[in-house]
Amino acid sequence: MAGKGIPITIDKIRNTWFAMTGEAPFQYFFLDEELDNYYKEEQRTGRLALLFSILAALIACLGLFGLTMHNTHRRTREIGIRKALGASIGEVVLHISREIALLVIISVMLAWILAYLLMRDWLLNFPYNIGFKPWIYALAAMIAVLISAMAVAALAYRAARSNPADVLHYE
Repeated sequence: MAGKGIPITIDKIRNTWFAMTGEAPFQYFFLDEELDNYYKEEQRTGRLALLFSILAALIACLGLFGLTMHNTHRRTREIGIRKALGASIGEVVLHISREIALLVIISVMLAWILAYLLMRDWLLNFPYNIGFKPWIYALAAMIAVLISAMAVAALAYRAARSNPADVLHYE
């Protein structure tokens, strides 16, 4: 609220109001302040959602890392046999990554459905909204697949580089 003329204008409106209505209370607000208050709440909610999204992504990455580590540890003997039979490191990494990649794709599909339903309902509360943007979902899916591929590939590469003689020696 800026300007000298606003208090003068409000006084004139108040006098006219009382002249026309008598004792009815005079109440007013500025639309810009009301909208600022409304969107401040939405911005706070957005920051909270971002914080919890980052936290959830970190926890999911830790889970993916643990699942991949468990999977490679469980299949150490299989990896040793494949390498002894002449499989390259790339073939071993691809074989180990295939199962995890399927789980990541299924989780991305489920997340798309849930995110679409929640965002559609939330965006209906706004008079002007951006609506459904498929590229946002595709970008999020690509980032999730990229992060999971890097985590799985790093662990699978480490397991594939192991000496098959050391792994099979104890069997």
